[in-house]
Amino acid sequence: MPNRKQMRLSFAILAAGRGTRMNNLTHQKNKCMLKFNGKPIIGYIAETLISAGADEINVIVHHSKTEIIDYLTNNFSIKFNFIEQEELQGTGQAVDLLRDINSNYVLVTVGDTIFDTTQIKKFVQEFNKNPANYILSTRVENPKKWGVLEVEGTKILSIIEKPENPPSNLINFGMYIFNKSIFEFTNKLQKSPKGEYWITDAIQASINAGNDFRHFIYEGEVLDFTYPEDFEKNVRNSRI
Repeated sequence: MPNRKQMRLSFAILAAGRGTRMNNLTHQKNKCMLKFNGKPIIGYIAETLISAGADEINVIVHHSKTEIIDYLTNNFSIKFNFIEQEELQGTGQAVDLLRDINSNYVLVTVGDTIFDTTQIKKFVQEFNKNPANYILSTRVENPKKWGVLEVEGTKILSIIEKPENPPSNLINFGMYIFNKSIFEFTNKLQKSPKGEYWITDAIQASINAGNDFRHFIYEGEVLDFTYPEDFEKNVRNSRI
């Protein structure tokens, strides 16, 4: 039975990138600092993680890092650890920067997506009951456009990027809980055709090595900010 220290869950936000698909909105500002309903996107994310149990959050920064640091430290009472991703070479590289965390598990989320707090609390509760590596998943009608999970019950067998014949309608939803064993694989990643290190490649390598990955199905609303028009759409439709 793991002891409490071994079970401790750290939290991290990947907030280094500019968000180039936001066009002029992110020329001078990090996408996670764009305001939605009067508050920066990263503010909602921090609030959700705190509600889920975070008393300390690691933040991977680079573009407009001073603005992010000032906002988080001046608006929240918990501790933040800011880690710079000096070269923006993908999510695998960003996650690898967390290898020195003082816990055996870390929840990692992207900095441009607002998840429903109740759902994320349920995700963390499931981890607390059954500690393991997890990927947050959701069901979609057209999984061909996504990273699709091949599963057996709650166990993940593989992740397939944009498959022509998807093995399920469950997709990778961009939030993870990793055991520190993931760093054995982030440290050995090869660059993708786009010149980046992808965390999904490290996950697949870990699965291939026999490590257990499970998925948790997210059933709430999500606000994704990829393009400028997403702000208007989310203001119109959001219940978060």
